[in-house]
Amino acid sequence: MNNLKKQYIIAYNLIFVVISIFLSIFALSSFTHFSFRYINTNIEYKITMMNTILFFFVLFYVLMFLIEYNLYIIICACVIIVGIPSWIYIYYIELNYGNIFLLSTEMIENIIAILCFSILSPGLTLFIIQFIKRKTSKYEENRILGTYHVHEGFIGILLVVSAFLLWIVRLLLIQNEIFRTTLRIFLGLNMIVLFVVLYFGSFLVFRDWRDVVRLNFFEKKEESTEDIEQNKNINKSTVFTQISPDSVHFFKRLKVKVYPIGILLVSFSANALIHGLDLLPIELFHLQLETIVLLGCACCILGAGLIGLDWYNLFARIYPDRHDEIENIITSFTE
Repeated sequence: MNNLKKQYIIAYNLIFVVISIFLSIFALSSFTHFSFRYINTNIEYKITMMNTILFFFVLFYVLMFLIEYNLYIIICACVIIVGIPSWIYIYYIELNYGNIFLLSTEMIENIIAILCFSILSPGLTLFIIQFIKRKTSKYEENRILGTYHVHEGFIGILLVVSAFLLWIVRLLLIQNEIFRTTLRIFLGLNMIVLFVVLYFGSFLVFRDWRDVVRLNFFEKKEESTEDIEQNKNINKSTVFTQISPDSVHFFKRLKVKVYPIGILLVSFSANALIHGLDLLPIELFHLQLETIVLLGCACCILGAGLIGLDWYNLFARIYPDRHDEIENIITSFTE
């Protein structure tokens, strides 16, 4: 029976992956066709570009909830690991040798960017939850100077501040015409790092919002080794080595699941920050590029915040067995 169920799951995932591949090929073919057709008509080309971005934005968002999460992470890793270096390499070819491909280098860059940055934020979200599951027990007892435990909210604030500094760097770069034209790749890389840093920072701040509000960034741990080991033996789960009555609030599930909205907002943010006016053409939405960048940053903070607040619901969906294990420990405190 288990083998039959496993085969059914594999077939189910394979069907959706194959369907997604065919839809992707069709969408990219249409994009290429209409790009050539409207190459001299600016607004039609921008509408075609916008529709293609939105198609893959929706496709990868929906696919996240249709296939196994581990498979999605593998697909995301393959697209990002192959795509972003290829994006940089094609830019290098364009900069030094001009257009040597059948398609224009700009079109190839656009196709790669659409694929990479449409799947980036859902993939990052699943990676965060996977990281929590695999690495929390390793880092839960880390200390500074052997005594102080650093709360993740403080790390989140440092990351958000770093993202703000990257935004300032971007403002300085765009003052030079060469960075908006010939060396635009550096602006793109800056925005990628800014997005990732801002996403992780906002997630950590909202996930640990109680300590952030209380300005509780460092905690002095004075327990003896024997006490720590005894506590671990009593309240130990596979993921979290120490669960006490004082930490129960950390595992409180929201009544309304908001993480899907958060993932949607973060996905929009990634595309807005990278594609800018290609996602929201000024002829249609009358928004300046800097307004779109600020909108993307705001959506990233809000979306990552919602995921951080509702991380336990997403964790329960991806790892139901680990969730039940934690719930059993929490229930034991009230018995």
